[in-house]
Amino acid sequence: MKKLILILAVLLMLPVCALAVSFTAEDINGNTVTEAIFSEADLTIVNVWGISCEPCISELPELAAWAAELPENARLIGIVTDVTPQDASGLETARKILERAGVTYTNLLYDESLEPLLSDVIGTPTTLFYDSDGVRVHQSVVGSHMDSCKAAAAEVLGQ
Repeated sequence: MKKLILILAVLLMLPVCALAVSFTAEDINGNTVTEAIFSEADLTIVNVWGISCEPCISELPELAAWAAELPENARLIGIVTDVTPQDASGLETARKILERAGVTYTNLLYDESLEPLLSDVIGTPTTLFYDSDGVRVHQSVVGSHMDSCKAAAAEVLGQ
């Protein structure tokens, strides 16, 4: 019994980032996206943002430019935390914001199944880093700090 309690205690102390995530969500274009998206690159950078967040909107053009410059083994995706597929007005606003910013990378709409990815997000914008298995591989970058995001990505990619 003591061994079982010890094992449970150790498991509870493991960081959330050591666990792969599982989700099914809709992107801004109505396509279904699952955690399989992580398997498409060695590194998936997840920008968590909202349509009511000015710093989020301000950094989108720079994120769009960075997404185009990423090496083939890395990709950027977004999660719009304050818009669901049922929110027609919010969806239209998000689409206009992304279009104005020149964003062409995948942006997911909020879904409860995304909560494991968002569990330690304390504000927006926040940038998260996942490997091809959907496991967090770096601490999050909170706020609009593009240099820190690029440094984290380079570190994970060994550049």
